[in-house]
Amino acid sequence: MNPPYNFKKETISKSLYYSLIASLTRAFEPKLKQALQKMSNDLPNPEIDIDKFCVWWKVNGQKWTKLLREIMIEHRNIGYDWQFNKEQQDLLHKYCFANKVIVDCLNSDLYITPKVRSHIEDTLLLPITEIEKRKLTN
Repeated sequence: MNPPYNFKKETISKSLYYSLIASLTRAFEPKLKQALQKMSNDLPNPEIDIDKFCVWWKVNGQKWTKLLREIMIEHRNIGYDWQFNKEQQDLLHKYCFANKVIVDCLNSDLYITPKVRSHIEDTLLLPITEIEKRKLTN
């Protein structure tokens, strides 16, 4: 709870706590909901005692975070520690930027046929090999 930013510890801890609670309300799979509920039960409520929360976090935060990452990977296939090098990071940034430009164009006044729009929306985030299989025909 000693981040290198200028955030107040109350803001960070409450954000973490309420994000977990919100995730619980959105978890429909019983095993995911059960895992998140257990994590929620382990986490002290910062609204009750912020200092207790901070002490708990210093002792348990790293282990708790690792467990949350494992749960995200298992149930949502997200949270991997990819360790991209600089070139890979640059390519990923360009990919994200290009997709944002496409989405911005789709949301603008630009006219495209419904067929083309549908094709773009259906293939936007697919791997190139999958896009090749779905070539748009006239």
